[in-house]
Amino acid sequence: MKKSKWLAGCLAFTVLTSSNTVFAKGPEFNDIGASFAKTSIINLYNKGIMKGVSNDRFAPDQEMKRKHFAVVIAKVLGIQPVFPEKPTFVDLDVSQSESGYVEALVQLGILAGRGESKFWGDRPVIRQDAAVILYQAFTNNGDIDTKRIAYEDGAKISSYAKAAVAFVTDQNFMTGKGNMFMPQNLLTRAEAAVIANKLLERGNLAGDYFWGVSPKVIEIKVGEQKEIQVLSQKELIAYTPVFGIDNPEIGTISENGIFKAIKPGKAQITVNLGSRYHEVVVTVKQ
Repeated sequence: MKKSKWLAGCLAFTVLTSSNTVFAKGPEFNDIGASFAKTSIINLYNKGIMKGVSNDRFAPDQEMKRKHFAVVIAKVLGIQPVFPEKPTFVDLDVSQSESGYVEALVQLGILAGRGESKFWGDRPVIRQDAAVILYQAFTNNGDIDTKRIAYEDGAKISSYAKAAVAFVTDQNFMTGKGNMFMPQNLLTRAEAAVIANKLLERGNLAGDYFWGVSPKVIEIKVGEQKEIQVLSQKELIAYTPVFGIDNPEIGTISENGIFKAIKPGKAQITVNLGSRYHEVVVTVKQ
């Protein structure tokens, strides 16, 4: 089954149910009062999607790192962390909190490394690359009219990003300033917040259907494996299931839904598909 990059847009349901925690007290950032992103920042903070660089600073004008942008995009789309047996990137260890989200985006074809099997997570995101990530998440269509939307600095947009810039402009996910897109500029944390908030406001972008998983409870011994099957009343043409696990120490879950037990313990596997998700309770015994 062909993997659909449109899938990411359908997964917003999960983040709205699992991460929609409203803090008892709003953020006390002393540097967002005059920011154009103030409303977006507060909304994302209250939903646990973005946080500050400290208790009282959000740093809206600071550059957005690649690993942090990956986490924000995954969370706002409701994509659960994935922990493969072998990490995709040599510079992103499973111990890093961003690892599972990056791996999930890679599996969905939304995100890629920068060569040499490296992710370069600490490097800043440039605006045209942010556009490419959004384009990869929301469309498989390569026939975007790149001539329909013209920026004065269009010549500075790299060829690989032209369709993406046209797409995000058309969808109002990203906009320029004074008819300039500024493709090579670094994406700021404020800009990232506005993008994420727009995605959150869109909600469910791809519809709904009936489906389930089997089994819903797994009891297994160390060294054994069990496949989780996705059951649907409709032919799954446009969707790819994404499997995540909240306790990777007890075992691994492959992109095909095969759980391999490593050590005794309990975990919860989340299976995302479309606008819904199911949970599988796992117990591993010696």
